[in-house]
Amino acid sequence: MNFLHVAIIEDFEECLISRTEDGLRTQVTDFLVTNNIKPPTDEEWLVSILAKEDREIPIDTFAVGLITYYKVEDKL
Repeated sequence: MNFLHVAIIEDFEECLISRTEDGLRTQVTDFLVTNNIKPPTDEEWLVSILAKEDREIPIDTFAVGLITYYKVEDKL
């Protein structure tokens, strides 16, 4: 089954789409850096954005609150 990975960057009304999680993260990081915003750390990305682990972590990056992540089935 193929999936599309989607990130919405709320305050910028930006929608980024990739066929891989790594590709999406690269796009998100590039977008944030271009807009002078520190991108999420590896741990913040794993726990707070992708929600692959359920644990408490310190959040030091403003961008974590801006990003909404979706993983949807690719039916194209």
